[in-house]
Amino acid sequence: MYFKNSSVNRKICVLTIICALTVLPTYAEDTSKNIEVQKSVIEMRMDNLSTQYLDEVEKLFYKQRDLQEYDTALQTVNYLINASIKYNGENHPQTGFAYIARARYYTELMIPDHAKNDLDKANEIYEHNKDNYDLRNNIANTYMDYNMRIEQPYQAIKYMEPIINQETLPEFVYRQLGQINIRMNNIKEAEKYFAKYYDKIKEKANNEKELFYYHLEIAEMYQYAGKYNLYLEEINKAEKILETIDTNKEQLKILLNTSKIQYYIEMKEFDKAFLVLEENNELISKSGKEYQKQNIIQHYIDYFREQKDIKEFNKLANEIDKFYKTLPEESLLYLTLEEKQIDINKALNNFDQATEYANDALKRIEPYKDYTPYLYGKYLRKMAEIKIAEGKAIEAKIYLDKALESFKKGAPETAYEFYEIYKNYAEYSQMSENYNDAINYYNKAESVIKGLKGEKSNEYVDIYSGLANTYINSGKNKEAIKYSDNAVSIRENNYGKTHIKTIEEKLNQYNIYEAAGLQSEAIKILDEINTMFDKDEVIGTEKEIIFRLDIINAYISMAKEEYESAIINTKEALKNALTKRNKQEAYHLLYQIYSKTNNKLKAYKYKKLLEKIEKE
Repeated sequence: MYFKNSSVNRKICVLTIICALTVLPTYAEDTSKNIEVQKSVIEMRMDNLSTQYLDEVEKLFYKQRDLQEYDTALQTVNYLINASIKYNGENHPQTGFAYIARARYYTELMIPDHAKNDLDKANEIYEHNKDNYDLRNNIANTYMDYNMRIEQPYQAIKYMEPIINQETLPEFVYRQLGQINIRMNNIKEAEKYFAKYYDKIKEKANNEKELFYYHLEIAEMYQYAGKYNLYLEEINKAEKILETIDTNKEQLKILLNTSKIQYYIEMKEFDKAFLVLEENNELISKSGKEYQKQNIIQHYIDYFREQKDIKEFNKLANEIDKFYKTLPEESLLYLTLEEKQIDINKALNNFDQATEYANDALKRIEPYKDYTPYLYGKYLRKMAEIKIAEGKAIEAKIYLDKALESFKKGAPETAYEFYEIYKNYAEYSQMSENYNDAINYYNKAESVIKGLKGEKSNEYVDIYSGLANTYINSGKNKEAIKYSDNAVSIRENNYGKTHIKTIEEKLNQYNIYEAAGLQSEAIKILDEINTMFDKDEVIGTEKEIIFRLDIINAYISMAKEEYESAIINTKEALKNALTKRNKQEAYHLLYQIYSKTNNKLKAYKYKKLLEKIEKE
């Protein structure tokens, strides 16, 4: 059998945030040209085949799966299991490998109960074949893949626990441990295991491909952690090594480009992202691999989502939706698209649509929630975030409590999910004006993320910015200023001084200083930001920059007591507001301007508009 004769390290997984559709298979082989085998599989005539043909059947299955011919692939693998039971017996290792093959099929399609059942059957067969280490290792490896696929890395690592404490391990184990820890957001542990992996491969002969994969995975680890300078160093190393590789170069280039696309989108360098997208599109069109064609559409969807271009986003979402309709109804793969639909609609204040997608996701997961407690908790938390954005505190609390209960079913309280949910509880508490509770939850979130990513991660910006606003609202100006300064420092370190995300954090800092009564210091911050806009140095989308420039001009006019200009600028900003937060900012600013000019009627109007949008 193919699995039996392969090593456990038969594929290299390059982790990216947006490559969620498929595991990239390096084991796919050319379709068997044995017409007898294909015909017999199609007609399900087991009597025509004997054990010598089972390897051919398995090759056919993997080719069909690679081409995303899922219905046919399922027929083939079912045939494979039945044929192995007939010729070899129910407890034969080859039957175990056949169940593993189907488990991988169900894992790829995210049908967790079927995948788990087949893995359990393979494990029962292993109990009759204790000396078959290939079977044992493949079962363990597939259990890990299964748990990673359904976003349960904490369960995946359990299958490594019996060997983790050994003094030396095979190189692929160190790589797998690094990958799992990345998915757990435990960057410190991931770095440790990847260092051991590097020590194993650096002295090997003809190791160019392994070094390429190593540097690419390290780059993506730093991208995941928000350490973008380190990301660029590693991606440049991978690119240089690629120049020395002759075989399979186009496929490696696709992987490299995939990582770059996500980086450029994150950094809002959309012109560069588009050029690399187009290059990948051309390479993938030549390769003819169906799973890669689906992946490139996902990348374009991410590209338009981050630009909040709902028209182009929906056009591509409809294309990917056609593909999902070809999958078995039980498949959870559709969650990949629904998550993006939730995010873009929430960002654009389309809360009804965001809620509809979140509800649909929860209905899909409901039958599997015992198999996928973390995935279920994730979408409960997303629903809570929608309710927080809408200002619906009571509903938000209900979903947060359910999400917390779901996470506690298996994840340790040091897990990344608890950082996210404690942050949400802090936002909920702040919205409810329970400032002491908000501070406590922010501190709990910090204790989790500190152990995973360290004190310079982007997650710390959310914590520090949240603490700054909480302290200023509770009248503790000194603490507010300290945390606001820390948030800006991290943004500058991770994105640079001229990135729109840094600019937005500096504007929050400006408001903190002004609320604390430090007018001259606040004006210095505003002048620094304005200089960046004057020099056309700001990095971001055109719409974001236009909105932000109008807001800054309004602040400058207010500082000069040129209130008519401030009103004009703020109303222009309001026209370009993309998100609820943008509108709140503009309404609040108009309320401030009219209050300063003693125009009580207009001040009251914008105060009411602000209260209305917060309650909507």
